[in-house]
Amino acid sequence: MPDHLTSTLIIEASGFGPLTGLDCLGCVASGCVLLTFCMQSMVHLRVIALFSNVAFIAYGRAALLLPILVLHCILLVINSTSLVRVFRDRTRGTHQPAQANFELAIGRRSLTKLL
Repeated sequence: MPDHLTSTLIIEASGFGPLTGLDCLGCVASGCVLLTFCMQSMVHLRVIALFSNVAFIAYGRAALLLPILVLHCILLVINSTSLVRVFRDRTRGTHQPAQANFELAIGRRSLTKLL
């Protein structure tokens, strides 16, 4: 029996049915989220998070999942802004290591606390 047929039978036997393009898009988006947890550099984390946001926006739009679509549109803006801030701080020489503090931006206010 060919390998692709065997894997299709296993997936169908599990009750999920064959994988669709939409399923694959969701898996790619989820894989990007998982990959962000492996990043040690804030720049790499934000770039992978942006890919994740774009993939989830496409997934949410294609699957008509409004909560996922809205969440990742918001996260796209947050990740983009944070990435720009990291590059801006690096060029100004004001970049601080991520482990030194964390920042939670809420509108114009920010909360900075030493760990």
